[in-house]
Amino acid sequence: MKRRIRTLAVCAAVAAAALTAPLTGSLRQQSAITASALSYADFPSEYQYAADWIWENRISREDSLGMSSRRWNSLFDQIIANKGQLNYVVRWHSMQPITYEQRKAFETMVDTGINKWADLLVGYENWPYAHVKVNIVGWAVLDRSVLTDLHSDEVVWDSISEPEGDSSLVSKGVPANIPCAPPELWTFNYFSDRNHQYPGQSFDMYIWATQNYGDYGGCGGDWGQRLSDNYYLAASSGSGFPHIYWHELGHAFGMTDFYGGEGESDGFPPGGFPGNGSSIMMAGSSSEITDFDAWMLRYMWTKVSAQSGRFDLANAVDPGTVTTTTTTTTTTTTVYTEESGGNVTSVTAQPGSGEAVYYPENDYWLLDIPQGVKSFRIRAYGLPWAALSGNWGFWDQTSQSWIDGAFQYQDSLGEQGNAALPMELGPDQNADQIQLQVNYYALWDNDAQDMVLQDKTALRFVIEYDEEETSPTEAETTAQPAETTVSESVSDDVTTAEIKAGRRGDVDCSGEVNVADAVLFARFCAEDKEITVSAEGKVNAELTGDTTLDTADGTVLLEFLAGIRESL
Repeated sequence: MKRRIRTLAVCAAVAAAALTAPLTGSLRQQSAITASALSYADFPSEYQYAADWIWENRISREDSLGMSSRRWNSLFDQIIANKGQLNYVVRWHSMQPITYEQRKAFETMVDTGINKWADLLVGYENWPYAHVKVNIVGWAVLDRSVLTDLHSDEVVWDSISEPEGDSSLVSKGVPANIPCAPPELWTFNYFSDRNHQYPGQSFDMYIWATQNYGDYGGCGGDWGQRLSDNYYLAASSGSGFPHIYWHELGHAFGMTDFYGGEGESDGFPPGGFPGNGSSIMMAGSSSEITDFDAWMLRYMWTKVSAQSGRFDLANAVDPGTVTTTTTTTTTTTTVYTEESGGNVTSVTAQPGSGEAVYYPENDYWLLDIPQGVKSFRIRAYGLPWAALSGNWGFWDQTSQSWIDGAFQYQDSLGEQGNAALPMELGPDQNADQIQLQVNYYALWDNDAQDMVLQDKTALRFVIEYDEEETSPTEAETTAQPAETTVSESVSDDVTTAEIKAGRRGDVDCSGEVNVADAVLFARFCAEDKEITVSAEGKVNAELTGDTTLDTADGTVLLEFLAGIRESL
């Protein structure tokens, strides 16, 4: 009996969950955040009352989004005004020395934090960005000497300051003066003038790190986020969990605190928070952005984006910038291909491509397991002959427990830079996702005469599984539309002329071939019963010439959209 390898198409638009809490050591169960929906019509009905109450009684009344005051400087405004970028200055309000490596880690921490929120908007309505690019454009310090190993390309201001206005903080050891960047470069001072010309590199917000400020308190808004120097150092190094920083970023988007009681003027909605009953914006309630928080952010975008004159969405992206509005993650990875002559080449993951999704804030990859599949392989793509090992884990829905273990690609990734790792679920185990965490990814270096660690974020992982090619019964054919032939898919009410008027790859028959076609076809292959593909769309989706609709056709379409193929 013939067998073939089927590569699982991972489509972010239909993914069930993305795990979000930090992982240390072996993997463990985490809370889930649902994937971004396509429109407000997908807003969960059980969240509606709480979202309406918060909007009416807290956000609108307090004007935290500047809807009535026209304080159009939330993170929504800043990101769109900068066409998908944010510029930060680190206000190092401390005399504690900080190394070059620690300073570089700040940019990664800020980028991760901003996109932990912004990623929740990707694919939702008219949000125009797949990723927000974060830049640290300078450091404001009290004394330049605290920046050890200063590099020539680092911008530093050490002669501008203002007094700390809270004398009680000064009495506790907070430095009496606050370092500043040039105020004429701060967009906070000119956000109402969209055409203001800055006399140099402008910046949008401060990361404000204060000595002796206390490691468990902070404040934040559209001006920046203030926490202690020790807190930021721990969060940026990975030794501390940055949930307070994420909370403060929520304020920059217009989220409000929930300090009061149920239904109170400064409190939370009557009945509490739907979902798991918590919110990162309620101190002590959650150390993670919850599913309700995610939907509340989308709710706010629906409201604020409808305000007349606020956003220039038609020019929100620079010409030539690749964006998407249908995926939750776009990951640029490095792989070895024969076509590149053995060189490392860059590939961008697209929806339905079979790519696992990497979550940098938690340092793991998340893969979907097709329903009912027990035996599969996790194929890793990386550098030729590289050694690779780490941890795996999944939530067993049968036993309601977390299962984990270790993995190692025994013979490295081989000459072609990829290898498959056999995996198998127990007969009574039921899981739809698996997490991977890489502990060791290294390559022999002749100069060093040693194994040298490589950039593990450049790895790709794909799930493969065996599927027997049998002749399906009529019932099986009905239950598995992804495996029906094109001739069987064409209904009698579609004429030959209509089919010929179609276009290869135009799955939704919109007249254009774009990412929406890839998402629709991926959902079709995943047997999503909430969507339909017309007979003409199925004809357009057959791209491999084998008269069978499966993920191979989806791969061809994705390669075309990514520019790997010139034509379909």
